[in-house]
Amino acid sequence: MIALIIPAILFTFLLFNSKKEKKYKTIITHKEFMDKFKSKEQVIKEFGLPDSNKEYNNFTEWYYDKGTKYKKISNRDFGSDDILVGGIGNYKKVGLAGGFKSNNGNENTTEEISEVKTFIKFVFDNDVVVNWESKGVDFSR
Repeated sequence: MIALIIPAILFTFLLFNSKKEKKYKTIITHKEFMDKFKSKEQVIKEFGLPDSNKEYNNFTEWYYDKGTKYKKISNRDFGSDDILVGGIGNYKKVGLAGGFKSNNGNENTTEEISEVKTFIKFVFDNDVVVNWESKGVDFSR
């Protein structure tokens, strides 16, 4: 009887685990998405007309302003007697013989807001995309 139960349990376990999929799966990367644009017509179809453009030599640069993002950065001041060990945490030096004890979160923390200008830029030679650049945007799916 046990000889029949164990294979049934194993089969059920394998059946349910084989159907589990990753929750998120990247279908297309940001680079793949941006690389698909080969002409001005394709760029206009996706992004519309640019916010600004520049002409230099035989090239045209189109710039799409995607706004400003704000990023909060926290900095911790460990003090002169503190050291950071392998990214594990903040420890204070104890006595002349060495040894460490935890700082227990008594460090000073300062926060600053960083401003990031986000944009997409395409460079064309006639109507053909020869280069692109982006910052602060991610079109991966």
